[in-house]
Amino acid sequence: MALDGSHYQRTKRVYRQFEQLQSAMAADMGHRTRPQSRKGKVIFMITGVILYENGTLVVEFPCKAYDLASNLGSIGVRTPASELSAYGTEQIEVKLAANEPVGELILSKLRDGDTLSGVNLACQEVNRVCPFGYEEFLDMLGERPQEPYNRYAFYKSFETLPSSTAEGVKFILEETRRYRTTMENYALVCKAAEDEEYSQPGDEDLER
Repeated sequence: MALDGSHYQRTKRVYRQFEQLQSAMAADMGHRTRPQSRKGKVIFMITGVILYENGTLVVEFPCKAYDLASNLGSIGVRTPASELSAYGTEQIEVKLAANEPVGELILSKLRDGDTLSGVNLACQEVNRVCPFGYEEFLDMLGERPQEPYNRYAFYKSFETLPSSTAEGVKFILEETRRYRTTMENYALVCKAAEDEEYSQPGDEDLER
């Protein structure tokens, strides 16, 4: 994997992404923060409406796992989110709607065994590995065929993981890992290329 000089203009943006990915990975998985803010606006991928007996809960995904459990309890739902089907049960009605194209992707991949906490985890992971936008992630999965330019195509040569063959939330989680690894690989190559460039003697050194 090598870069020529025409690709250095991408380095700054990828460094920022790489640094944010590294700091996010270092955080405790059990203490997730609020969704990343883009241009001052918090982006939520999916809105859920949970109906139970006389209670109604509206929840935005991604959210903190603790908040999800607490909010479910506020309407009397005692079933853990990790056991509550993303499609609801006979007693608990669950309605999920996408707010973003990436939310539509997540919902389209859900299977019968997926849970509400699984939906939240998928949103958290996509949000975490795409701090500057979802377009390249969607392009990686071929979810924007109407677009004239595939923004992920440039990074494909830096892939080291295969495409996921899983289903449901597991598919999303494995694909976020593939995307993150690819971007980390690219960032490392950029850094190595830049270090090599800076290590070369300049004109002043050659004159001495």
